Amino acid sequence: MTRDTPETFLRRAAMGLWLCGVAALGLLQFYARTLREPPFAPGTIDWLWLAGSLTVAVVGIGLVIRAARRQRGRARQTGRPST
Repeated sequence: MTRDTPETFLRRAAMGLWLCGVAALGLLQFYARTLREPPFAPGTIDWLWLAGSLTVAVVGIGLVIRAARRQRGRARQTGRPST
């Protein structure tokens, strides 16, 4: 059973966009944990939040870029403008 729904950019980039959102929440957590007291003194857990968030952000951005490239490649093959 196949669907005849069009492959939109949002569908192809959904996982990457979701990972970018998770990374933004992780960066917010790092910010909240680090600046809850006046001197900037992040601990080990805070640095782990930052490292994990940046890693997830890089993977998410990579997936979004890959989805955008695929969209451009398909538009060239079919001769249709990309949406």
